[in-house]
Amino acid sequence: MLLVEGEGIAAARALLESPPEACGLNPGFRRAVRMFYRAPNDAAFCYKERWGLWRELGCAVVPTTRSLQDAFDGDDEFAYDPETTGALVLSACAPPAAPAPPAPLLAVAAPLQAAGATCRPAARRAAPPLRPR
Repeated sequence: MLLVEGEGIAAARALLESPPEACGLNPGFRRAVRMFYRAPNDAAFCYKERWGLWRELGCAVVPTTRSLQDAFDGDDEFAYDPETTGALVLSACAPPAAPAPPAPLLAVAAPLQAAGATCRPAARRAAPPLRPR
């Protein structure tokens, strides 16, 4: 079972279309392979022209514009056994939030200096020598 959304479809394509010697998914050698593929709307589905090939290779494509959970729950044809069914989730991650800008150095140093602290550069240690392996 593949649960795919966003840019994860490119990885799914590579897994489905890779030959056995390239460590692909090899859907033809498996009892059943089903890909639940979510996109925000019909126009956002990628590789539609390849879905027929994927079906020929042994992977049923179940597109949905709702949630992956809804697609999975609504699929009455997929026989799922929790002990023998594997799931691969391929999804694009949201970009990480931008880090907070650092506090201005003067805003940090001023309270320390008022408390009598002095600013000195940290002592540098030499890196250990590299050893050949």
